[in-house]
Parts: sequence; C-alpha cells; structure tokens
Amino acid sequence: MAAEWERRVVQAAMAAKMQTGHLPGCIAKLVKHIVDPKVPWERLLERFVENTAEADYSWHRPDRRFLPEDILIPEIHDTTLGDIVVAIDTSGSIFQNEPALAAFEAELNSIIRECRPKTVTVIYCDTRVAKAEEFAAGETVKLAAVGGGGTDFRPVGDYIRQRNISPRVCIYLTDLAGTFPDAPWDFPTIWCVYDNEKTDAPFGDTVHIPRGGSRK
Repeated sequence: MAAEWERRVVQAAMAAKMQTGHLPGCIAKLVKHIVDPKVPWERLLERFVENTAEADYSWHRPDRRFLPEDILIPEIHDTTLGDIVVAIDTSGSIFQNEPALAAFEAELNSIIRECRPKTVTVIYCDTRVAKAEEFAAGETVKLAAVGGGGTDFRPVGDYIRQRNISPRVCIYLTDLAGTFPDAPWDFPTIWCVYDNEKTDAPFGDTVHIPRGGSRK
C-alpha cells in the first residue's frame, strides 16, 4: 500500500509539472523525498518510467484495497507505456563501455517486460544519428552501439520530430558531456547519466548510473 501511494503521488506530481511547468515548493520537496537519489539507479529509472505510463482510471470502480480505510481512490484498469524512444550516446566514453551498456540493456528489457510499450525505437547518436532500429511489442532489445565520435543531443530530437514519432518517453543513456538543444523537447525525457554524478541535464529527469553500472 505504501509503494502504491508513493507511485501515485509521483505520477500526479509529474502530470502537474507537465501541465504547468513547475511544482509548488512543498510538493517538489515531497517528491524529492520520495525519489531519493540514494535509491539504486535501476529502481529509480523504473519509477520514472512507470510514472509516465498511460493509465485508465475509473471512479466507478474504486480500488478495493483502500476501502477498509474509508479512502476512495480510482482503480487503474490498464497501464501501458505507449511508444518509447531509447537514445544511446555513442561517443567514445559510452561506445567503448561494455559494463554500462550491459547494465542499461538489462534494465531496459526489464522495463519493457513490465510496462509493455507498443514500440521501442532505439537511436544511436554521437554528433549525428548513426543508426535507428524499431522493436515491436514483446521483443527483446539488443544494443549494438555504432559510432565513437563526439556528443550532440540535438540530432535525436530532430530525428523524432522529422519522423513524426510521439514518444511517451525518451530514455537517453549518456555521460551528459555534449551539446543540448536551445529549448527542452516537448516529450518527457529521462537522462541516464553514466559516471557523472555531479551533473544533471538542463531539462527532463536525471538518473545517475555510477561507474561499473551498479551503485556503490
């Protein structure tokens, strides 16, 4: 029950932030307390992705688990992730880092199994998009990075817009040492930042992955 309350608080806060562009200080503090940076990155990423999932609520079918406490909460009848984009920074620092790619691939496939996205588009990009692959619902994603140059995040946003992709979320694996677009993207973005725990992305949400792929 505690985990369910936590998930719904963060989900509601993220929805409010998307609509208004900011959160009241007290709410932001509560969410920050829930999403504790000491939580292992795998769990933190899973939380963020779950909270962006599409949900079908009904007040006519209240959640029975809370009725004994006289609490009325709408039941979720279905949760799906929709279409997602996974971007891989293929600059030298990530391209050659097999532990980071392996840890990220394992967690990505775990999320896919749990959240059931309709499609997964994987984009490999250094200073340009080197390759893109699309995986259908239920397919296991196998990462095979290509590239090895510098880092520019802008081509990923351009690729998504030019192909009229409407991702429910974009998950970007990077060390965050690159060129950002002038304005935030108009879709939720989760930056999985490898071995750069002192830096957050200028927009979206940041999940830090420590060196080696697992939290020390």
